[in-house]
Amino acid sequence: MVARGARDRGARLVSIFQSGRIIRASDGLRLAGTDPAARAIGWSRAARSCRSSARDAGVTARERKDRIMTIVYKENAPLRIEAAQDLYQRSTLGARRPVDQPDRFAGMLNNANLIITAWRGERCVGIARTLTDFTYVAYLADLAVDADYQRQGIGRQLIVETQQRLMPACMIVLLAAPQAHAYYARLGFAPHPRAWVLRGNCS
Repeated sequence: MVARGARDRGARLVSIFQSGRIIRASDGLRLAGTDPAARAIGWSRAARSCRSSARDAGVTARERKDRIMTIVYKENAPLRIEAAQDLYQRSTLGARRPVDQPDRFAGMLNNANLIITAWRGERCVGIARTLTDFTYVAYLADLAVDADYQRQGIGRQLIVETQQRLMPACMIVLLAAPQAHAYYARLGFAPHPRAWVLRGNCS
């Protein structure tokens, strides 16, 4: 089963983080140009990756660098439900999402109208799932990164890729997990004291 968003819009845009640059491509991986403004971001990310590798027992600097240098970002790319379930479980977000209810979980993906995924080869290592009108507000329902690929800037780039598909004035709102408050603050999000949730009947 493939998420419907992939059928609706297709994986039209791809970003490849490679050799300290973000390269934009269309129609698969046919390169269309380079974003020079992203070079400084890329090298900074690579430097952070090398520094963090010294603290990451069992992962060499070469392995860490290789991971970050080959992350590909895709819009509404085909993603099997089973692969998405596996990613959510590997990111710990699965504990707060209905991954054990295939039909409900499939509905989450099929009915989202903007999904950005991060890929390491054939493996999906990150996802940003959004419901939006593209002009006024976007609800970032899920931001998940494989635990083996966290602390490499993938979550941040997933949000950047999402923003690039929205109108400039469109705001992003989300509900953060308790342990993620500091993370979103670092990305420029501001807390909102008047958010309310009306929960559904899950019985």
